[in-house]
Amino acid sequence: TTTLANRHYHLDGTMPTTRPVWDRALSSQELVYDDDWTVRRQGGVGSGGSGTPIALLSAEHVGHEFMVKVVAFPGDGNSLSVGGMYWVGADVQYQGGDFGYLTQSFGIRCQSRASNSQVGTKGSRCDGPALKPDDLVMVKWATCGKAEIFVNSERVWQGSLVAPARSRRFYGASLADNTAIRIEASQKPTRPSMCYAERLLHDACFSDSRIVCNDGSVIETHKALLGACSPVFRKMFESGMREAVEGRVQIDASREVVSDFLSHIYTGRFDPNIDASAMIELAHMYDLQDLAVFCGEILVDNLAPANVSQIAKTIGRLRVAQAGVSPGAEDVGILGYPSSPSPTSAAAAAKNNVFEQIWRRLCKRIEEDGVLVRALL
Repeated sequence: TTTLANRHYHLDGTMPTTRPVWDRALSSQELVYDDDWTVRRQGGVGSGGSGTPIALLSAEHVGHEFMVKVVAFPGDGNSLSVGGMYWVGADVQYQGGDFGYLTQSFGIRCQSRASNSQVGTKGSRCDGPALKPDDLVMVKWATCGKAEIFVNSERVWQGSLVAPARSRRFYGASLADNTAIRIEASQKPTRPSMCYAERLLHDACFSDSRIVCNDGSVIETHKALLGACSPVFRKMFESGMREAVEGRVQIDASREVVSDFLSHIYTGRFDPNIDASAMIELAHMYDLQDLAVFCGEILVDNLAPANVSQIAKTIGRLRVAQAGVSPGAEDVGILGYPSSPSPTSAAAAAKNNVFEQIWRRLCKRIEEDGVLVRALL
C-alpha cells in the first residue's frame, strides 16, 4: 500500500479508501501508532509536564464530520478526550492537553469508565456519558461554528466554536496511559470551488424571482433555492401571496447586505467579513438558524464599550421575538426584555431558540468584563 494525499491506494488494484490518517508531525511525539488510523499511548510514558499527549489531523482533510472508536481505555483517573480545536498562526504549538479544556477547543473528556464525562468548551461544559471500549465518538463541526458531539449515535452536546478566517482547524484526541483509539470514518466535502448554485447567483439563468433592495436595485434569484434554504421563503412562495404571484420580494436592507445574504443561501459558505448586525436581522426574519448563530458569535466576540448597548438591545429584541413572549412587569431585565423565560418554557427556549443561546453567551461575556458592564449601565 502506498499513501498519497492522505488516501491509501492498494497495489492490488482495489479501490482506495478515503479514511483520513493521523498527522504524526503535528501529534505528540510520545504516541505510538499501530497503523495509520490507530494510535495509543504506552503506559508509564511521561508527557514532560505538558499535559495529556494529543493526536491531531487537519480538518481540511476531513470535512465537517470526524469519528473515532475507543479501542482501549483503562480510566483510573487518566483522561481521554476527543474533539476539535483551531490554531491561529503558521506553527501549531499544542503538544498536550484535553479537548474542551484547552482554549480554542471543544470536546468530550472522560477520566473514568465509572463516572460522567465533561462535554463542551472551556467556558461552557455539561455532564455527558462515560466512555468505554468500543464506544463510537463522532464530532461535527461546521464552518459556521456549529459544533456537536455524539456518542454511539446519541447527541450528547451541541454548541458553537467559531474559528477565525485565517485560522487552521483540527480534529483529534488526547490519550491517557494505555489508551488507544482508531479513526473510523469522516465526511469530506466534494463540492467544487465554485458550485453550480453559485454560478446561478452570478448568471441569473432561469431566474423566476427578484429581490428588491432598499435602494431600489434588483437581484435575480430562484424560488427553488430560496425555498430550500428558508422555511419563510418556502411558505411565501407556496401560499399564493403577492410575492409569489409577482415574483418580487422586498427586503429592507442594502444591496451589499442582501448580496452577502444570498451568497450564503446559494453557496452555504459563511463569510466572517459580513455586516453581522444587519445579517442577523435577515437570519431571524427568514429563519436561517445556522446563519444567526454565526452572526451572534461574531457580535459577541467583538463586543466593545462603544457597541455593547446596541448589540445587547438587538439580541434581546430578537430573542423575545423568536420566543413569542412579551415581557411582564415583574420580569423585565435591564434592557427592557425578559431576564429569563418562564419556568414552563425554559427548556423549550434553550433548545429551540438560537437567540436565547446567543443571549446567554452575551450575558456571560458582559459579566466577565467590568468595562462592558460599566458601558452598558
